[in-house]
Amino acid sequence: MNCDFKTTQIGDVYRHRCRACGTERKSQTERYIRECNPPRPPYDTGDILHEIIRDKTGQDVSPGCGCRQAIYRMNQYGPAWAREHVDEITAVMLQEAEIRGAIMRLDVPAFGAGPNFAPFAAKDMVLKAIKISERRGKRK
Repeated sequence: MNCDFKTTQIGDVYRHRCRACGTERKSQTERYIRECNPPRPPYDTGDILHEIIRDKTGQDVSPGCGCRQAIYRMNQYGPAWAREHVDEITAVMLQEAEIRGAIMRLDVPAFGAGPNFAPFAAKDMVLKAIKISERRGKRK
């Protein structure tokens, strides 16, 4: 994700300030591109889900996937938001798994391990991350 710069001209120099991360740069050109590094929200639901996925499937964040943005978004909005958007989060997980050719498996005897098993496993991972995040939030 690139910075969203607000550009102002001061004489022959352009001042660029990112609206998201606050980075300031000066340049001789009107346009400036830089990868944005907004302040990271605290460890929360997205990080917990990431750890569960990594532990259960061996899959990790890879260049070009949307995982970092999804983790950031879940951390930013918290477990209540994630609970309201469980199906959306699960769909994104399954889409990414399909792109990677990954198989999501989780030992849940009630569902077995048939071809329609991945949606149950993915949703179970999301709900587990939400539950852990909510418990941690109550302890603070």
